Amino acid sequence: MNTNLQLSVTSTCVEGLGYKKLGSLYFLLMVSLVMIYSIHGQELKKKWNTDLGGSIRSAFTLKDSILYGGTNQGMFFAIDASSGSKLWSYKCKGLISSSPALTEDGVLFEAGNKVYKLSYQGKVKWMFDPGLKPKTFILGSKRFQYQIDPFDFKRPDIVVKKDSVFFAAHNGTIYVLDVGNGILKDSISIPNGTAIRTTPLIWKDKIIFGDWNGTVHCYQLSDMTLVWNGKTFDYEKPYETFGGIVGHFEINDSILFFGARNNTVNALDADSGGILWSFIEEEGGWMWGDPLILEKTLYIGGSDNHSLYSFDLETGELIWCYKGNKNIVGKPILYNGEMAFTASNVYNLNEPGSLVFLDWESGTLERQFELEEGTIATPVQYLNSIILFGVNGNLFSFELN
Repeated sequence: MNTNLQLSVTSTCVEGLGYKKLGSLYFLLMVSLVMIYSIHGQELKKKWNTDLGGSIRSAFTLKDSILYGGTNQGMFFAIDASSGSKLWSYKCKGLISSSPALTEDGVLFEAGNKVYKLSYQGKVKWMFDPGLKPKTFILGSKRFQYQIDPFDFKRPDIVVKKDSVFFAAHNGTIYVLDVGNGILKDSISIPNGTAIRTTPLIWKDKIIFGDWNGTVHCYQLSDMTLVWNGKTFDYEKPYETFGGIVGHFEINDSILFFGARNNTVNALDADSGGILWSFIEEEGGWMWGDPLILEKTLYIGGSDNHSLYSFDLETGELIWCYKGNKNIVGKPILYNGEMAFTASNVYNLNEPGSLVFLDWESGTLERQFELEEGTIATPVQYLNSIILFGVNGNLFSFELN
């Protein structure tokens, strides 16, 4: 079944303002855009930072007080979340730009188009190499290896389901591996070899993922046959980098939620692929942040609109919109009862990023802090600390003082 997704509700935010919708009216929530200290007088206290020697593009995964993740220099680390101490490291060939998956006996991740499984002591258990050549984007004198374009920050996370490992690749193939030995069990290949930059979602007996051209695919896991697919826009791309579905999906009550490298947020019937509702950001900014679902509400960040949005899950009605001053790439988290997220200038990641805290029900700014470097990865909470991942290679642990 092929479904062309038709778009609907439109809206935008206004610079420097938070909006909350009550009934049919919008009430302005006046906010300050740049604050070193919070409006409640709190400071952000740095507990530790560790220089990992390479840009960190994705969140580390936390297990038993240890953080696991890697850098664009191909270094994979185990870090003590309490102190920032390096417990061990492993050198791979190729960029690491996704979060690892953890099993009972090891950690799995993708680096340079290969899948690695390491023990929790940092020893290689197996490696799978499909023989893919790295994508390289050239812009003037700059080379972006392992990237389709300069903003190709998000690579699919490895997904583990029972005894299978799912690896989505830039050649339009999802490889299904045996979790114990890494041997290829099966695969799915979509037409034209379109790159896959979404983390596959395993739901019921199906696998759902999006591609670089803006199409969502759903396959039956039992025989790898197509159930449905549908494109999220039915017009010619306004520019080459437009439209790709990247990052993560969320699902709730059989409804699939996601943004993309275009100006839409979509809600689809996960069984049929039919469109239930969609939101258009009328200024054209990408809605590529990873979504969060909390109490029947969807939260998602945008890029050039610099905004975090809150929607009713069932209707798609805009509840509130917070307008900041930097691009939002990752996923918001709930930290000590507040909505926390990071934002950075993706056109110059050497500029300082921001850590923002909002009231999750109203979108009101509670506090905002300027950081030492840019960050595009989702924060991780550890006890009362919040862990941030710097694009210049620093891993930070902060707490509100």
